[in-house]
Amino acid sequence: MNSPSHTAERRLLIGAAAATCIANISWWMQPQIVNDVLTNLHTSESAAGFVVTAEFAVMAFTSFAIARLGRGTSYFAISVLGAVFALAGATLTLASGGYPLLIGARALTGLGEGAALMVSTAAVAHLSNPDRAYAQLNIVNICLGAAMSLALPALSEHYGAAALSFKVLFGVMLVLVAISLVTPRAERYAPPAPVAAGGGVSMRVIAVALAVFLVAVASSAMWSFYVVLGLRTGMSAEAVDQSIAYAVLSALPAGILATFVGTRFGRFNAAAVAVAVIVVAIFLITYTKDATSFRIGTCVNVAGIYFLIPYFFGFAAAEDASGRAAAIAGGAFLLTGAAGPYLGGSLMEYLGVSATPWVMLVTDAVALALFLWLERTRTGAHAGSGATALAEASP
Repeated sequence: MNSPSHTAERRLLIGAAAATCIANISWWMQPQIVNDVLTNLHTSESAAGFVVTAEFAVMAFTSFAIARLGRGTSYFAISVLGAVFALAGATLTLASGGYPLLIGARALTGLGEGAALMVSTAAVAHLSNPDRAYAQLNIVNICLGAAMSLALPALSEHYGAAALSFKVLFGVMLVLVAISLVTPRAERYAPPAPVAAGGGVSMRVIAVALAVFLVAVASSAMWSFYVVLGLRTGMSAEAVDQSIAYAVLSALPAGILATFVGTRFGRFNAAAVAVAVIVVAIFLITYTKDATSFRIGTCVNVAGIYFLIPYFFGFAAAEDASGRAAAIAGGAFLLTGAAGPYLGGSLMEYLGVSATPWVMLVTDAVALALFLWLERTRTGAHAGSGATALAEASP
């Protein structure tokens, strides 16, 4: 597929930015969603986590399925289809009166979010400088998360806390869906011939997806229970909401830093340092009883993940310039939104929260081994012709 014209490229980037935010909106609000379910439906921690798990599992697998089967479909058509499902699910969420109906409504929302996720990751691979574009989408997404985190405490004061997270999700979704429809109608998903025999996905792309999942899953498990963990330190609900807002804001300089660091030191070296910092942060969140330490740990954990995101897509784009690998990596990242809440809830319920960082040590070690293998065995045959190094994207 040829690169789109300058005007079409700009519209594609705007549409992809809105789609990125649609796919991530529930991610940003995981702590509030889990706490709302615990408070209003009086479920267990694992059951509350499963509400987010259902949504993100459907989202991730929908993104995988469209990346696999959507050849020749316009990004605009995918966006429209996703908008219908996302808005239908968000509407049913507000009308649902019990746990089973809530699970179904969030799964329906996940169908639409999965379509948005696929568009936001695959379309950008066709731009003239995809690595820079991924970093820009990351920054826009972080700004959305920061705005929502800062707005929630004020909205709670004026409109009450009952199911507030789902009301805010619906309102923001309406605006994002309208923006996403600016996507050019002529641009289509047209990956080249499959990269593995029999129409499958290459082992290298699978390795990227698995490494992304393993790095992010423990952080997601902690993120979804920030409210619960913060309250256990003795902080007030308002103080916990404030610390979450600070954590989201900390992701913005981290995302910007990734665009400046680029691949000057190699993708693997940047990823390894970030993972080590995240490990320390999660141990701090888990074991601290001090509010200040909790705030620092949450900020470092979120900042580390959003520093890593451009590198996740950089690894994927280096393997396949068509956008297919990026869509799969994006699905793997948000699949942690499915596994993380349920994993975190189960660990807290059955083993205690202290088990989380030790599980994370194992998953991160495997992930870094996969990234190192990808970095050391990459050849010209593996690198996608359209993938631009992060170093080239840096100002």
